[in-house]
Amino acid sequence: MPDQNASYILGGYVGTNGPGPQAGDGGFQTGRFGRQADLIVSELQGRYYEATKRQNVFCMILQATTSAIAAGNITGASAGANAQFAVVNPVNSGKDMVLLKLTVGVISGTTPVPPITHNVFNGSAVSLAPSGTIYQGYGGLPGPGSSMKGYTSAGGAALTGGGAYTAVRVASFNISAGTFTNLTGTNNTEELAGDLIIPPGVGWAPCWAAAGTTALGFYGAVWAEVPV
Repeated sequence: MPDQNASYILGGYVGTNGPGPQAGDGGFQTGRFGRQADLIVSELQGRYYEATKRQNVFCMILQATTSAIAAGNITGASAGANAQFAVVNPVNSGKDMVLLKLTVGVISGTTPVPPITHNVFNGSAVSLAPSGTIYQGYGGLPGPGSSMKGYTSAGGAALTGGGAYTAVRVASFNISAGTFTNLTGTNNTEELAGDLIIPPGVGWAPCWAAAGTTALGFYGAVWAEVPV
């Protein structure tokens, strides 16, 4: 057994090849380093392959809303607001919700002036029963393994017991204000790659700046669940 109190040095060759031929399958090879002492790695699979394969990646969608943007999806919403799309990390989940991707889209109507923001709120006392189906990234199976509570409602449902919203981050995409036929918005999927983490007891919702005029749309989110 290795001595857990000892210090070890990770070593290898700098450059593209060490001395001698490269080892084949079953052979031995050292690590490869760059000139800044950086370990060179290769993403042999997709970026989220490892976490997804280990069944730690989940997703949730709302394919279409049926009313204008609900108050619970408007920046700075008041406590207990009606939300169409939100996720709460239960206070005793033992997991961090690490946001990976957000998608927001427009179906019809007149959208409000941007920006779209990420909002968080005290979700520890939300009494509304979960309504959104959370899917496993591995195999697309509904439900198994997720510790989060999803809330999707085409018309909006009150997050009773939830706290007032705080806008913490602007989403890195923009959907132009105006009628659907005149929109010139850019790509509507944002890759957060883990730079916003929702800890236990906290809720999260993507939010617009206002309700718009009968603005109908859709939402989608992808996240990883990691032990705290």
